Amino acid sequence: MLRSGQKTGEVDDKPIEQSPEKEKPKTHPARVRGTLLCILISLVKYIVIAVVCMYLAFPLILHTFPIIPRELMFLSRVRWPYYVDFNHPENYNVSGGRNVLVKSSGDVTLGVWQILPKSLAENKQEKTIEFYEKVLSDGKPVVMYFHGNSGNRARDHRIALYNILAGLNYHVIAFDSRGYGDSTGTADSVGVMRDAEAIYEWLKPKVGTSKLFLYGHSLGTSVATALAGKICQAGSCPNGLILESPFTDVREAAANHPLARFWKFWPAFDSLFLGAFDQFDNYNSTKHIQHVMCKILILHSQDDLIVPFKLGEKLAKHAATNRPKEAAEVKFFAFRADRGFGHTRLYQAEEIPTILQRFIEVTKEHDTQSKS
Repeated sequence: MLRSGQKTGEVDDKPIEQSPEKEKPKTHPARVRGTLLCILISLVKYIVIAVVCMYLAFPLILHTFPIIPRELMFLSRVRWPYYVDFNHPENYNVSGGRNVLVKSSGDVTLGVWQILPKSLAENKQEKTIEFYEKVLSDGKPVVMYFHGNSGNRARDHRIALYNILAGLNYHVIAFDSRGYGDSTGTADSVGVMRDAEAIYEWLKPKVGTSKLFLYGHSLGTSVATALAGKICQAGSCPNGLILESPFTDVREAAANHPLARFWKFWPAFDSLFLGAFDQFDNYNSTKHIQHVMCKILILHSQDDLIVPFKLGEKLAKHAATNRPKEAAEVKFFAFRADRGFGHTRLYQAEEIPTILQRFIEVTKEHDTQSKS
């Protein structure tokens, strides 16, 4: 474009004036830190509010939705160890074992390990199905094992106990109730009891005249005690009942669980929190043990944080004083807290094999209480 008075062809060497660019405002670092801090404080505030609300509502939720205490009771969805090939127990340090499937009520199938005594496991004879079926009646003691909640029959502390029992030359029957391991169905208070009966009914005819002992740990002690009481009332007692880390009843076990202390001071603790576990009244070992006429061995560590020692001691005293006079002896062994066996490691006590062997192989002894 020509300026006024400019001739064509003349070059305008005057620079074109440009409007200056606006300078962007600089963000002060202190302001950024302040904004992030406000966001963080708000986030923490909402988290705290959510936790407090959940804390306040938890007993009411427990009481309102029965499925929640059921899940907490059985913990069958905690499937540790994962990806177990139950058809090959030898992969999990179990010698001389086979996997069996047994039918229970409600079209449920239960996974079972039959573990041979050490002398038979080391025998070079071919281990056919017929062999496994036949040897259960060979006169060696048979131990039916009831594990506690969570996990399955392949957990390390359970396998350690199987190996102790098999090393003493006993047959071991270890099974998973419905919802655990490779067993089908969902764990519930009635179904788990029926599963124990199904395994017993499958096993008893195969045992013949061999001695049969029921061994329960933690939650499994209440199932084993209920089964022992029922078959004793029917006139067919097992030869003995072994309870490791037992409790009296579910309500008292819940009241003494480490997590319960956060709600113990609540005015409605009994009605809301503990009341949610009243649905498990059939797991009342105090009631069932009164019908157990065979001899009883109770083992408990004083540093057990899951099932406090006082509950096992209380059950032992109740069994010793509230069963008929003709009932066999009750033996109670306490293991000192400084040995650190806790809830699942009693198998580490060097005297455990001897205690079990004396209880299983000695026919009759006087009632005693011992401390190890």
